[in-house]
Amino acid sequence: MTKDQNRSSEIFEEGARCLASPDGYWAQGTMDGYWAQGTIHRVNEDGTFTIEFDKKHKMWDPYWYGVTKDQISVKDQEMWPEVFKILTSGSMLMDESAFAYSMSRLGYQVNEKVNEFWDKECKNLFKIDPNAKTTLNDEQAYQLILKSGNSAKRFILKDRPDVDYFKLYWNQIRMGGRQPSELPRSVTVEDAFLAVGISQPESDSAIANRLQLFQEDNSLELPANLKRFLCCKGISKAVHKSHANCPELTLPGEAGFCFYENPQFKNLEADYAITIRIPHQGHHTWVAAFNAGDQDAKIYIVWEYDDDDDDDEVENWQLTSPSIGMFFWDLAQTGLIWYQNTGYKGGKSFTETDIGIIPAAKKLWQV
Repeated sequence: MTKDQNRSSEIFEEGARCLASPDGYWAQGTMDGYWAQGTIHRVNEDGTFTIEFDKKHKMWDPYWYGVTKDQISVKDQEMWPEVFKILTSGSMLMDESAFAYSMSRLGYQVNEKVNEFWDKECKNLFKIDPNAKTTLNDEQAYQLILKSGNSAKRFILKDRPDVDYFKLYWNQIRMGGRQPSELPRSVTVEDAFLAVGISQPESDSAIANRLQLFQEDNSLELPANLKRFLCCKGISKAVHKSHANCPELTLPGEAGFCFYENPQFKNLEADYAITIRIPHQGHHTWVAAFNAGDQDAKIYIVWEYDDDDDDDEVENWQLTSPSIGMFFWDLAQTGLIWYQNTGYKGGKSFTETDIGIIPAAKKLWQV
């Protein structure tokens, strides 16, 4: 089963009915999933989509912005027969053990919760006695999968070879996580500068000196692309204005800045990391992680949560972008797309590129 074979019938167009799964959306009544019924409201210029769910999360804004192709399934039921064949080892009948196996394929722990869901929903959906030895045909099994908040496409995506970059949605607007495979070419730092409205980047000597002192104090060399972006004159204001959620860049010595060093970082395959951005709202941060000698950095979202088994807080790290250029380009794309969708303050003029759109003027973000 390949991605191309099972997605060939997908046509992403305005008005198309779909299942969608922007992270953070809670499909009411599901076991633990997040794929829910909706409609493609708008096909965005950068190849993402604006989605309206049938069940609204926030009544004051019915839309989710910047939803990516891997989070949308059009004609999902057409993908199901081949998936169902694999999940049932060719028998084309799903019993309780096959359902448990299906959930384990998606990363669920097979426990009493899964068994209870099977009993409850077989009774609710199909009027089957929980004590009876139950088998479901392909159509019934698909209904059960939907009820669990999942989709046929999710099973297909679990087998893809590429990295699954974490997508954070805040106020229903995506902040990073775009899959590079969705784009026709690699995204560069130059693309990121243009996307945030800086057509001729110039170095800010004060920031450059601050970063140089930080490197000397910690005996390290920051990646060239990271330094170039952070040292750009006016970049902090440009990034802040590039997205509706108003993120803030942060530098050594500023509030929210952290420097991470070995050995705690070995599990991320990086020697160092520094905080580069803090949110306008929320308890998460964004960090750039890198090894000595790297020319670029990977971007992680980091937040702390209470460990139920311990009084200490635990840090959770999620990889959200493979590079500086990709991350800030993607962030600004979603921000500019949001302006096109909402018409906020009259919207923003833009120019199309081969991979998306950019502001039509250097100071366009200054509102």
